[in-house]
Amino acid sequence: MSNILKSKKGLTLVEVVIGMLVLSLIILMAGSTLAPMMRFQRRTNELAEQNFLLDNLANHIVYDLSMTMEEPVLTTPPAITPGVGTLTIPVEDLSGGDIIYRIAANGIIMRQQSTDDAGEPINNPLLPPEFYRGLGAESLALVGENTGGGIIYRLTLRLTNDNTTFVRTYAIRPLALN
Repeated sequence: MSNILKSKKGLTLVEVVIGMLVLSLIILMAGSTLAPMMRFQRRTNELAEQNFLLDNLANHIVYDLSMTMEEPVLTTPPAITPGVGTLTIPVEDLSGGDIIYRIAANGIIMRQQSTDDAGEPINNPLLPPEFYRGLGAESLALVGENTGGGIIYRLTLRLTNDNTTFVRTYAIRPLALN
């Protein structure tokens, strides 16, 4: 029993303190490397969500434009902004009536194609409001150019949030007008 008490296999206070310093330096270096990576990942996810929103909005409008029978009418050239102006797309289909796009004051793009029994327009968000995730439509522009092969429209969507603006332009060739 006396041999166990006289054993010197433990750590001194200096060794424990040095070990804690080395461990804290390793943790500090790992943390300084991981923090920028996590910020980059968060920003990449935000950009992917914003691109997803832009593409979804544009896909709905591009589909309607591709089925138009006449030239679309933008009431406030060159772009509609929240609360001002509309984009009217004449469409002949089973539901009848033109498709009218406008940007609500809260930045959500609204789509109207029909009226209710009382003759009031039925406005539906182009996408549900939860898709916008803090972004709002700032403008929607449509410019047509007549090329030798027919009409090509350029649809430009501009979305903003507190600190960033996202702009995307799409080229559309309406099937019925070419």
